[in-house]
Order: sequence, then structure tokens, then C-alpha cells
Amino acid sequence: MPARPGTAWLLGHFALDVGLYLALTLLLTVVAVAALLAAGERIATPGGTHTPLFIAAALAATALAGLALWPWRRPKGGPVGGPLPWRESLAIAAFAGLFAQALPWVATRLGLPLDPSNAEPLMALLAQKPWLAVLLVVGLAPVAEELFFRGVLLRRFALAGRPWLGLWCTAGLFALAHELVADGPLLPRLATIGLYLALGLVFGGVYLRTGRLAAAVAAHAVANAIALLLATYSVA
Repeated sequence: MPARPGTAWLLGHFALDVGLYLALTLLLTVVAVAALLAAGERIATPGGTHTPLFIAAALAATALAGLALWPWRRPKGGPVGGPLPWRESLAIAAFAGLFAQALPWVATRLGLPLDPSNAEPLMALLAQKPWLAVLLVVGLAPVAEELFFRGVLLRRFALAGRPWLGLWCTAGLFALAHELVADGPLLPRLATIGLYLALGLVFGGVYLRTGRLAAAVAAHAVANAIALLLATYSVA
């Protein structure tokens, strides 16, 4: 039986995957912005905020980067653990999605000042192009993010016998990917990063528990759908 990769090897591949993801995301974002400008669309309002089309283009670029890397960088090997039956896996996914959306409510009850940097842009996109918001947030984003964060990154750690290290590394990256460039006071930023860290742990935990990437995608989609539904009532 071949020796399992060491921690240094795992972290090296983790860094390589992250670098490729960032580079591809940047490239696709530049291409998307150039396409919008060539079509005569504005990417910012007179007030300096990004337009809904720019937000959609940025979300799509990030998602497409994950989709592109999955078939290329996905570690070869068998399933992660013994996959649970589909019915049990989907039940866990549904519960995890509901639990994930309960976390912000608990955080606010505890007095944590959450301030997600993507809340205002997504609200604008939802108000002006609701169908596009649903397509990106509930459809494309959960699939693409889970394929990369869990299907590439966490899978490599799990197959090497280091699932817990992978769970925390991928959850931390998931949190930073959502809030690293946010502006504003430090405490709300840290609280929001903590929230996304918890979400990353939930989705990663679903993958490790069920052995099915589709279950993690379903949990993520349920959480995003509930968030979008709550935002819809807020917009209305």
C-alpha cells in the first residue's frame, strides 16, 4: 500500500489550487467586465456602487473558475468514506441547510454585528433582476463552490487521511473568499468571517459525513435559497 501524502505535500497542493483559483477568477472577471463595457453597459453607478450586471458578472466569473478547476484538479481515487444512502444524505443536507441559515439569527441574538459585504450588492441584483439572482445564488454558486472547496480541496485531504485538517483549511478559505476584501469596522468584519467559517464547516461536514458531494451542494443551495427568500421579503 503506498504511503499517504504528508502535511507539507497536502498544503503545497492546497496553495497551488488556491493560486490557480484566484488567477482564473481574476482573468474571467476581467473578460466579463470587458464584455460588459464593449456592449455599452455600465459597471458602476454615478454614486460609485457597482451595477447589478457587474455583480452578476463577478459572481459568474468566480463560479466558472471553480467549475473549470474541478475536472482538472480533482484528486483521483474512490469515494470519501462509505457513501450514505441517498435518502439519508439528502435528509442531512436539508437539515444542514436549515441549520446554516439559523446561524446568522443566533449570531444577531448574541449581539454579534454581522455585516456581509455582499448583502447590499445582492439586494440590488435581487430587486432589479430577480431571475438572475436566483440562477446565480441558488443554482450556479452552490454547485461551483462545492465542486472546488469540497470536491477538490477537501477531497484531497480526506483521501490522504487528514479530513479534519482539510475541513478547517477549506472552511477558513471559504470564509476569506467571501469577506477578505470587505470594508468597514473590524468587529463586524471579524464576526462575518466567523459566520462564513461556520458555514464552511457545515457544508464540509455534510460532505465528510455523507461521502456525497451532491449532498454538500444541496445543503448549500438550501441555505442560499432561504437567504434569498428572506431577502425577497426585505426588498418587498
